[in-house]
Amino acid sequence: MNKRISYYVYLLVSVLLLLEFFLRVVGHQPGVYRDLGAKRVDSLIVYKNYTTDSFGVYKYSSWVSDTIPKYCSEKFGNLKECDIEQFGVGFDDDILPVFNDFGNLRDFGVSFQEDSTSFFLKMVHRRHFMSRRSEFVSRYLSILAKEAGEISVYDSLILNYVEQPINKAGFRSIAFSPELKMSQKKVLILGDSFAFGDESDPIYNSFADILLARGYLVYNTGITGTNPAQYYANALAHVSRLEPDIVVANFYPGNDIMKEFVSVNSTTPPDHFTNAGYFQSHYDGKYHSPSEIYQVYLNQIEIPSENNFFNWICAQTSTTSSIWAILFKLGLVDNQIILDDEPQHVVHGEPKNDVYKPDYIEVTKFYFDEIQKICANNEIVLLNVIIPDVEAERTINGNVLVDYGLLNQIFGTGRYFFKSDFNDEDFAGSDIHFNNKGYLKYADYVDSLIQDTLRFRTR
Repeated sequence: MNKRISYYVYLLVSVLLLLEFFLRVVGHQPGVYRDLGAKRVDSLIVYKNYTTDSFGVYKYSSWVSDTIPKYCSEKFGNLKECDIEQFGVGFDDDILPVFNDFGNLRDFGVSFQEDSTSFFLKMVHRRHFMSRRSEFVSRYLSILAKEAGEISVYDSLILNYVEQPINKAGFRSIAFSPELKMSQKKVLILGDSFAFGDESDPIYNSFADILLARGYLVYNTGITGTNPAQYYANALAHVSRLEPDIVVANFYPGNDIMKEFVSVNSTTPPDHFTNAGYFQSHYDGKYHSPSEIYQVYLNQIEIPSENNFFNWICAQTSTTSSIWAILFKLGLVDNQIILDDEPQHVVHGEPKNDVYKPDYIEVTKFYFDEIQKICANNEIVLLNVIIPDVEAERTINGNVLVDYGLLNQIFGTGRYFFKSDFNDEDFAGSDIHFNNKGYLKYADYVDSLIQDTLRFRTR
């Protein structure tokens, strides 16, 4: 009997140890009961990837535009966390595809031009790149095929863009060069991760790069994780300087509804990119430093173990923390530290009727009204284009619906554009972003709006 009991005890302990090991391996930290994109770290590091200029524009720093490409060219494929953090720079899901994809394209361009490269190898490379149906690659190859004297200023901008995909202004775009006089129409893109091109593969299959390949001078200010306050800051900083023919403001109902007004200046970046997570800096109506917002997030994810022995016990291992998380979902335990108003991005998972409160609509409307004023004062056409929300309700045919009542409140009736035939085939699996097909469809739509606008203005 004693041997049997010992056996079962041994078996139970072994199973628990294996479960604990598995939970640790997949990233479950002891004391953490839910995932909001944050984790506890020994020492908080604020990465140098981003900076904020005098207009309050949040953009990539020179570390990204100048330093990281050199580091990638030497050590790409063997990046270690310690190597990254000694620079104080983080490699996220946005940075790596940019330098990887454009690096591969540059290498292909070199082999395409070299006489020593065999005809067969050139055809293999060409088939590989062209099979991905990239208009940008087609444009790039057509430029490489030109004689030196045939290269236009527009061509040079694209060649420089392939060499340096993050420009000196801090964006994934051609250089912001208003002093250059060209016949191409200039388009300023305002937006977030959709404008940046998240989930396009390769990254230059984004709608902004497709428009660039079609002959527009596309100034793309899309930065992942930003919001309409940043769209306004970019309009303020760039409209009068770049003098675009058209401004395209891209609005995604899924996360562009803002809960509160935020300060837009050089000392209050909208986000903090750290080794503990990517945090929005504004919360509860005010700006928070990296250490402050880090603690706010920890309060939302960690088991409150002070003055509660049961909670303290559960917080000691990943296994017991997972059990506490189940009890929390069942309403059997509570976290009194959770504040009534959580950090802004947390509301994205809440029901739409809660996200779209009147106060939220008023805040969001303010920033787009300001963008409209800036464009009107500079006699520039503004196109407010709605990006379909993959999580929205659908028509009987599966097409994404949009809340026209909401859009009318934000933009005004008839002052926005929405293409109503997007469906699941246009999105990247479970991700909210477009796949290549979706980006191409969206580019076609924006292109048609631009063409209609240009035709109307020339009458």
